[in-house]
Amino acid sequence: MRTERFSGIPGRKARAAVLDNISPKYIVLPLFIIFAAACLLLAGCTDEDVIKPGNGDDDDPDDPICPINTPWVEIVAPDVGDSEYYPPRISFRWEQDPEYMIAYTRHLIVELEPGETGTDMLNEYPEQFDDYWAEWKQWDPAGESAEIGRVSPLENRTYFFAVQAMDSCGSTTDSFSWYNTRQFTVKKIYPLMTLKEPVLGIETFSGMEYLPQAAIILPRVILNFSWYAEPTFAWFGPIEYRYGWDIQNLDDDEQWMISWSYLATKEFRPGSVNLNAGVHVFYIEARDKSGTITRARIEIEVIEFTRERDLLWIDDMLLYDTPMPMRHLPTETEHDEFWTGICSLAPGFDPARDIYEADIHDRRNPVPLEVLAKYKSVIWTSDRASENVWSSTIEFGPFASINPFPAPNNLKIYMAATGNVLSCGMGDMSGSSLSAVFPDDPAYPASVIYEIAGYEYDFDYARLNMAHDDYYVSVIDKVLAPFKTGQDLPDGTYRNIDRDAMTIAIKDCYAPLLPDTLRLWDEITQPGMFFDPMVRGFSYVEAYDPEYYMDYTGAFSHDCFSPIYRMKSRSTLSPLNGAAVALWTMDQDCEYDEYTNPYSMYYRGSAHFGLPLWFIDHGQVEMIAEHLSRKWGID
Repeated sequence: MRTERFSGIPGRKARAAVLDNISPKYIVLPLFIIFAAACLLLAGCTDEDVIKPGNGDDDDPDDPICPINTPWVEIVAPDVGDSEYYPPRISFRWEQDPEYMIAYTRHLIVELEPGETGTDMLNEYPEQFDDYWAEWKQWDPAGESAEIGRVSPLENRTYFFAVQAMDSCGSTTDSFSWYNTRQFTVKKIYPLMTLKEPVLGIETFSGMEYLPQAAIILPRVILNFSWYAEPTFAWFGPIEYRYGWDIQNLDDDEQWMISWSYLATKEFRPGSVNLNAGVHVFYIEARDKSGTITRARIEIEVIEFTRERDLLWIDDMLLYDTPMPMRHLPTETEHDEFWTGICSLAPGFDPARDIYEADIHDRRNPVPLEVLAKYKSVIWTSDRASENVWSSTIEFGPFASINPFPAPNNLKIYMAATGNVLSCGMGDMSGSSLSAVFPDDPAYPASVIYEIAGYEYDFDYARLNMAHDDYYVSVIDKVLAPFKTGQDLPDGTYRNIDRDAMTIAIKDCYAPLLPDTLRLWDEITQPGMFFDPMVRGFSYVEAYDPEYYMDYTGAFSHDCFSPIYRMKSRSTLSPLNGAAVALWTMDQDCEYDEYTNPYSMYYRGSAHFGLPLWFIDHGQVEMIAEHLSRKWGID
């Protein structure tokens, strides 16, 4: 069969249809015509004298019964609805009408000039199409099909496809319509593939021409790629996938980890892949039913986790040396002296080398992974600034729209590679990239269902589960916030600062070296100070999994949520009384599950305090630092 540009100019000499490969016993109609003509001309017989073959002669049981109407078939696939666009490779399928006994079918495919209508032309000038018909093919009762463009894909032009049928008496389709023809424009549209990885981000790909995406990770990090490709039109599906690492020859099927497959799950956990230091390339291809392929290429650079130094302090609190008479904030000098003293308890800590001053760097950029990779452990103190290194590193965002690739969560990579972190700070004001959604969001790494969102926000919308499970917490609530009231809270629940402010925190874990209670530092609780319990109490607190909220919404705690301290509020009537305010991140008691909790085997020594530890009795903070130093193996 030829696929050529077709010109519909009339006047071309008519030709008879070619009946190749047709059994002689079915060529009845032409012999009947010759016999009838001879009878009329030579013998003068009438119509009644002519024996019409194919009308059920009782003496010949094999004689077919010919229908009055001409046969035809219906194209049943592809089911494209109202779409005028087809891919460069198409599989047509057609079935017979039950009233007809089809013996043979044939099809044609021609390219049309602009403005031409193939159906009208075929009906009016059928002889123009004689050279474009394929050979007659014996009918399969299950239906027939033709794959167009398999060897030579169609170009981005307009085409006309038609199917003609022949019955056992030799009658052929003489009328064409939408049932047995298709006119369409070929448009090569690549599958749109979305590739997600919780640490590295999200990216979309379409086609083969693209810029490779690159990211940096540390060894032992488990990558969890998932992907999904959508065909441009539903009938282009289903989608096949294949993937592999470090493929040298993409045309060699043997080098792919998995060949083309319709996998029900499209997740790949390459923890077993030996990603040594250096650059590794992950390929994934998506192919639709037309054979059109989209390819994604992700370059992963694995750098050494040297752990050559014990401790790094990331100073991410923006403070000033202006005295604070009410002591609601420390000065820059006070804060620096306090944490330098705490960190100096670790042997080998050098303040000139082992402090990362956020205000010296661009606070919109994360801490480079190359910096974190030099240290066994990190202490990170952050503030309520709308732009800080913490929020840039942690990259908050709704799970449905993970940050654009590459936007690696360097802290998660560091912790997954067995780095240890103590984080603390204040989140009572706006902070992190969530500020674009909620103006009073925390600036901490937590999987958040955020209830305290202000009066103007829809309650259900505020319950979005934020992406990051770094600290594996279901719910976060803040002591100081625009409180919801009335129907937004359960019956009998009432919140205000007089009840919700923290007085002390009670230990809720087995750690003998940790103080049993956390008391506020005497300097900030003197009469007349900002946090005087008789005036307002301490409000720079985050509370995790508050019981009142969990019950009200039906939210659940993650299995590895492990509290360290729970707050005692100013009033036992506060629904925050007893809420966790400090937590271990993936403690050793957590059960490892490679599917639901793939990082639990790594998060063994990190902790988060939902309050700035500078405000806690400084002797007790030293006890916390001593306990973590032993836990982290810092001698």
